Amino acid sequence: MESNPSNSMQQRLFHLEQLATQQQAQPSAEPNSSPEHTMDMGENNSVLHSLGIRPSYSWCSSPFLNEVLSLDTSLFPSTVMSEDERRKMIEKYPNIEGVQYQPPDTIPLASKRMNRSQSKEDMSLKRL
Repeated sequence: MESNPSNSMQQRLFHLEQLATQQQAQPSAEPNSSPEHTMDMGENNSVLHSLGIRPSYSWCSSPFLNEVLSLDTSLFPSTVMSEDERRKMIEKYPNIEGVQYQPPDTIPLASKRMNRSQSKEDMSLKRL
């Protein structure tokens, strides 16, 4: 008996459609935890696709980690700082008036690859 590729493909599609309608017909509110049902679902998934399914893990941090790492607090404050609070925080930092910053020399390879306008811009930035 000769197998026709299109005929076998049609049979496979028909089988997949039947599986899909069976899964849709099953009520999702009733969890079935029997081993037979679990095995059937595994077989159906292998028939539907050949891709592996990555297991998922739910993780809850321990109370110790919550306390030490402050995991229970938000990373970003929910309230916006007032202008006075913001100004006070900025003024706490030391002044940078006396700092003399000297930018490093341009890497020779980079300077060779710069065009004329880039070289002028580089020099003007060094003079600041």
